[in-house]
Amino acid sequence: MKGLTTFNPVLVAYTDEQTDREDMVDILRCRDSVLAALETTAYRAFPFPVTPDDLSDMASLASRLLEASPLCVFNLFEGFSFDSLAEIRFCSLLEMIDLPFTGNGSYTLGKCLNKAHAKTILMEKGIPVPRGWVALPGKTPSFSGLKGPFFIKPCQEDGSVGIDASSMADEEDLKEVVSRKLVEFPRGIIVEEFLPGYEFNVGILGNEPYEVQSVSMLDYSRWAHRNPFLGYSSKWDPSDEDFRMKFVDLGMNFPMLERARIMDTALKAGRALGCSGYFRVDLRERDGEIYVLEVNPNPDINIDSGFARQCRTRGLAYPEIVESIVRYGLSAFEEKGIHARKFHERVR
Repeated sequence: MKGLTTFNPVLVAYTDEQTDREDMVDILRCRDSVLAALETTAYRAFPFPVTPDDLSDMASLASRLLEASPLCVFNLFEGFSFDSLAEIRFCSLLEMIDLPFTGNGSYTLGKCLNKAHAKTILMEKGIPVPRGWVALPGKTPSFSGLKGPFFIKPCQEDGSVGIDASSMADEEDLKEVVSRKLVEFPRGIIVEEFLPGYEFNVGILGNEPYEVQSVSMLDYSRWAHRNPFLGYSSKWDPSDEDFRMKFVDLGMNFPMLERARIMDTALKAGRALGCSGYFRVDLRERDGEIYVLEVNPNPDINIDSGFARQCRTRGLAYPEIVESIVRYGLSAFEEKGIHARKFHERVR
């Protein structure tokens, strides 16, 4: 890949590891979707695999990136199945060597991956989140004061890793479930009050000012015989019965004021966590109130993903979505350079 001379070269960086975990394998599908889409635009795309060995030698990895001299890195790297924090380290490397890249920066990735920290930031900004606590190995707090049933999830994983049928528990089973999950996820477990209403997600494209693409909803009452939440296998395993539970775009029958309230809450959450490029906000309703479950800073953008579907409701074909993400990445990099130049001019 040395000395790429093709006009407008874009490196598509992705996780390359030996694993059969469905969410990590899906990154390869996303890589292929993005590569094919970019080939129909003014950009020329080149795959850039990142292995565990690559990330263990940052100097060599930096040299490879700089030697390629890309216009931009399309960042699909999401860490490894055994190391979700690698996502932040790779993004930090891109920032350190001053290469433009798509999606969110290391600050936002770090805050969003640590769900407890993200919740604290949202609460400080007055954005409603479910009440809950964090359990750590050897330091399980008392959950008195919380109203069951409870929802249990890993504090520092994404892609619904660690969420299964046991993730919803009553007070009688809570201690056993938390103890068991802490063995698997020692960086912490979040226990929250379960919110039984509609679930929403809001796909957002662009740097500030953001552009909401669509609001989608999942009405669990239509699936009364299933778990009232989506777990890992329901998102990644087509053989799972819950895989058929899909979000649908809000129809015109949904009150416009409610739609506006959901969008406003999602936009505020994105600003609070410094999101840019593209992101998705997951929310849930209880007794008419809207709560932010989490902010996904670099959501799945496969050609058949929910995010791509939401963008299509705004009239964007898939290559236009991918091209827009590149442009937003370049724009954010240029804006950062402008701020840096202005700072240096002030201090001269």
